[in-house]
Amino acid sequence: MTKRRKTTLVTKTLGKTKDPSHRSNVIMNMMMRTSNIFLKTAFLFTTVALASCSSDDIAQSEKQGGDSSNAVANTATFTGEDMVPAHTSEDVKAQLQAPATRTSITHTFGEGATAFWSAGDKVWIQDNNGDWQHSETGELSTDLTRGTFSASGSFSDGCTVHYTGDNGTSNTVTIAAEQTQSAANDFSHAGKSGDCGVGTASGSGNSFKFTLTHKASYLCFLPRTSEYFIRRSKLTKIEVIAKDDIAGVYKFTNGELSEAPISNGSKTITLTMSGSEDFVVDNNKTNIDKSAYIVIAPGKHTLIVRYWFKNTTDSPEKIENGVITYKDLEGTVTKYIENLDCQPGKIYDITANLTLEDFGKNEYYMWDAKAAYWHAYSAGQPTINGGFYANYPKGPTQSPVRWYNTPNNHWAEQTAKDCANVNQMAWLVKKGAPHWDNELWTLMGHLYAGRMWIKRLGTIGNENGTTPDAMQYKAPDNVDYRFVTGYHDELVNRNISHDPLFKDELSGYFYLAPLGGYYEGKASNIGEGCNYWSKTRTLNFGGNDIAWGFGVNKTRISVNYNERKYGLRMFKDFK
Repeated sequence: MTKRRKTTLVTKTLGKTKDPSHRSNVIMNMMMRTSNIFLKTAFLFTTVALASCSSDDIAQSEKQGGDSSNAVANTATFTGEDMVPAHTSEDVKAQLQAPATRTSITHTFGEGATAFWSAGDKVWIQDNNGDWQHSETGELSTDLTRGTFSASGSFSDGCTVHYTGDNGTSNTVTIAAEQTQSAANDFSHAGKSGDCGVGTASGSGNSFKFTLTHKASYLCFLPRTSEYFIRRSKLTKIEVIAKDDIAGVYKFTNGELSEAPISNGSKTITLTMSGSEDFVVDNNKTNIDKSAYIVIAPGKHTLIVRYWFKNTTDSPEKIENGVITYKDLEGTVTKYIENLDCQPGKIYDITANLTLEDFGKNEYYMWDAKAAYWHAYSAGQPTINGGFYANYPKGPTQSPVRWYNTPNNHWAEQTAKDCANVNQMAWLVKKGAPHWDNELWTLMGHLYAGRMWIKRLGTIGNENGTTPDAMQYKAPDNVDYRFVTGYHDELVNRNISHDPLFKDELSGYFYLAPLGGYYEGKASNIGEGCNYWSKTRTLNFGGNDIAWGFGVNKTRISVNYNERKYGLRMFKDFK
């Protein structure tokens, strides 16, 4: 039996039990492992406590004696006790002895967690009249494994103790929608973010002991990456979005949190990284030293997890006179979790391999040209807005395979023949319910952010009693824009949602990125906007120089027309 230091100061602890059933659950490249964060049963706790108690503690307990049914109306002392679990490594144990570097909860990947009292902690105790008494601020042992709390009132053996964190009351717990972490692998914000627990005090006279069983749930995020640009960026926040409420003010009665918040319900929890230490994800393997934590309401949750990064070095704005100007860029890498069953008192490891989509370089075309805009000249292709290369296509004679098509009819016959036609694009604009997502992506060796999600024609057709093929012949306003013979105002949708789509919604959408384009050899609009070619040229206006296109930027989508000698992208996966 381990000899424990003599002290009148005692605190709470969170023990652990391994839960192998949660050691792997991969969803969209994310793995969740779960384990108990606290000792859950009286038997289990008693076993650990007895194995760790000194003879002095036992003697003290025996000396208390007395009839537990006799309440004493004075100031009583309540000692919260918890043990460091046996699996804790020597390195972690050494850290726990240093209050300057301790955390309120420490966690071992794939296993449990251990909780420690924090300066300023208080508890609530229910007295013999059924009223809740708020304790004084606890006195803590130097290793923060014990806390002693004083409260005035009449108490008996078996009275209930509530710990409701920094922002709770006797019977409410506030799980914060805005949480903050000051350093990697630091869960010292648990109490402020909504940690809570219940215990039963045993003792008599004016001396009682209790152990908390914790009732919130906890997520440990463990991102990793091999992406060059992510490693050069700072992780600024993690945003967790659910279909149900995961934060708010919860009723805390009978030792359980209410199923739903009673006020201030929120479907989003945002964990902000603050402090002097930069949060950099530069590990290609799961590393607990790179972890981040949130408190979350128990329940079965379907989640979107958005990792927000800031980059100041890799997103060019323009090149002018040989000088490149870079802009500050913020964007996300998004992962999805389906039906995560968050049990009270358990911590869940969420691993994620963060990757970026790279859009191909040489995929810009004049309208319906046989070959790409920079075909055979891709080595000199400008990659930054304002960049210029003289070997751009200059005419049907000089650049026959790269020059735009001039068919006798008014629809594409070559590379653009499988694009949407102008009427289908009108359906996308008017009925596509566009969503802008802030997702990070790469193009030609640079980093950008933001894509537009638009409902597929099949989804739109199911909602409007039509089909993608039928949409070719009339737009939603019953106009057939294939045969419009004069200039027409753009068809525009500026009602852009910034709410992310859940995984089960994605199949009904496709996305387009603002990939910019080229005009007479000069790059423009990369990372800001883009026009995509349709299969339809204009009829009887603009000569042979104009074709319909689909415009995208973060504020709007539109049907417009462009000179066919622009080097633009095409999209064909829209049905």
